[in-house]
Amino acid sequence: MPRKNALGPMHKHLSVRHLAFVPIITSMILSARFFITLPIHDYWYALISSVALQQAGWRAHLAYYWEPFVDQRMVFPKIMIGGLSRLPYTLHFALEIAFGFAARLAMLYLLWRLIRQTEGSERNKTIAGLACAFLLFWPLQQVIFQHHWYSTQYAWSLSPGVLALYLIDRFWGRWLGLLAAALACAVGSFSHGTGLPLWPAIGLGLLPQRGWSDKQKVVWWLLGLCALALFLIGLPPRAVRGFPPLLDILNAPLKGLVFFFQTFAPPFRWLMKHPYARAAVGTGVVIGGLLPLARLWKNKRLFVPATFPWLVLILWCLGMAGLAALARSTFEYHARPIYFAGMTLSYVGAISLWLIAAPRLDADRGQALPSRRRMTGSLVLICLTLIYLKGANEGWNETRDRYQKVSWAQSCLQYYPALDQHDLYVYPYEDHRAFTEFILPQLAAMNALPDNMRAAPFTIPVPTTFVPERQEGLDIRAAGPSAFQITFAVKDPLVVFKSSPPIPKPCVVSFELSSSVATDVIFSWNDGTGWSKAKAVPMDRKGRPVTKHSGYFPEGRQADRARPVEAIRLKLTKAEGSPITVTIQDLKVWIR
Repeated sequence: MPRKNALGPMHKHLSVRHLAFVPIITSMILSARFFITLPIHDYWYALISSVALQQAGWRAHLAYYWEPFVDQRMVFPKIMIGGLSRLPYTLHFALEIAFGFAARLAMLYLLWRLIRQTEGSERNKTIAGLACAFLLFWPLQQVIFQHHWYSTQYAWSLSPGVLALYLIDRFWGRWLGLLAAALACAVGSFSHGTGLPLWPAIGLGLLPQRGWSDKQKVVWWLLGLCALALFLIGLPPRAVRGFPPLLDILNAPLKGLVFFFQTFAPPFRWLMKHPYARAAVGTGVVIGGLLPLARLWKNKRLFVPATFPWLVLILWCLGMAGLAALARSTFEYHARPIYFAGMTLSYVGAISLWLIAAPRLDADRGQALPSRRRMTGSLVLICLTLIYLKGANEGWNETRDRYQKVSWAQSCLQYYPALDQHDLYVYPYEDHRAFTEFILPQLAAMNALPDNMRAAPFTIPVPTTFVPERQEGLDIRAAGPSAFQITFAVKDPLVVFKSSPPIPKPCVVSFELSSSVATDVIFSWNDGTGWSKAKAVPMDRKGRPVTKHSGYFPEGRQADRARPVEAIRLKLTKAEGSPITVTIQDLKVWIR
């Protein structure tokens, strides 16, 4: 007797299911290729906390885990930071990104298991499973998961929420499922505020279900209210955090509504530049997610166990968008790309509900001509494929560009604090003053500066000879070993100094500059690859006639950092009048 295929009817679609590995492998390659080791955004504060925990121990800082971070209670991500504090900080980021990647894999597995329990054909289930994989690992949002902090907080917030839905479905109607799901929701809620709306979403989804008793439904709502109260009690007032009151949204209801719909739209570059177009796309996404609900309601199939997780996903995302609009729309120009990480689940829920509501996609395969339904389905599939490819291309480029800019900033940090004449640019950290006046001094006080942040000043001179290039419009009246007087009689004046020997990139060039008129200076360098905007640092002289400067050579690529500087260039900007006489003194090269 021939052996029965264990896969049953699934074997026909096994090769198609293998497509799910494509976005997963792509995301893994991107994470490895463009791994970011430099702390950015909020993680500077996390790094300080990690060092403090390492020095003082867990017991002395139990309050740290519970205290709010801005307007969040990130208890479980902080516990991870506490655990990682025992390891070198360079391992933190890799482990956190790996944890976030594993959490997305776990989400995909749980969603796939839920899909297997739904109604519909095997073909529909395969499509839903592939959609989950391609959405969760879409390169369009890869740049979010390149950042260890976001990777961790969303792993602790979204993944437990999906786990809660799986536990309710797995133990349908049983107290075990209810309490286990409540525990998972608590983890998500006290990791990031995006987990809070899941409590009412599940509560609303349970109300019409006949498989759950009234007592179980009441208990769920009580647990949800307790979690909300614990989250809010002790949270500092918004005014203390510099945020406007929540009721300010009543003064700008249209802005709040636009913000609400923006969270659902994919963060394409064009849409990010056109807020109302982005809101229109988000509106389409919301309508597309609600239409199958109406169809299932009409067929009396909406409030059944098979549709429960997908209904809750949509309700959860509506709650997340509403919470974001209420809390952030009054002071943010538009919804940031990071919101889309959570809103992806609304796409997953909508696609699953559509495939449950739709008949078999291959029902008219034997007909000579395809039906209008099949032609429409094919057109939709083609459009979705093109949208995915466009997002994959943008995500790849955005991830690469962010990596290069952060690497450039990482190179800048080796010059701290020698650049006290200039703003230390740590991309994309916007509050430079808080960084230099609060974060760096604390790290230095705890002797916890990262390896690429050297606190020692440049005090060792490097013997170097500079020879100015003679060109038309330049009158070099005096030239000594380290002093030059030059008169410019041309528009956009500049002077090029050849150095001998070439200057290594970890060095700093210092000089004093006096000018006959007010002018700023752009310091550029040539390492054999030519002059470019990427190899230039502007120097604001603030209208002073005599200023001291330190020229430095930050590079985003490791290969560029190894090339020595063959020449430097000083270009005068915002200069009025001609001729201009400039005196350069004490032109020297320093190393630590």
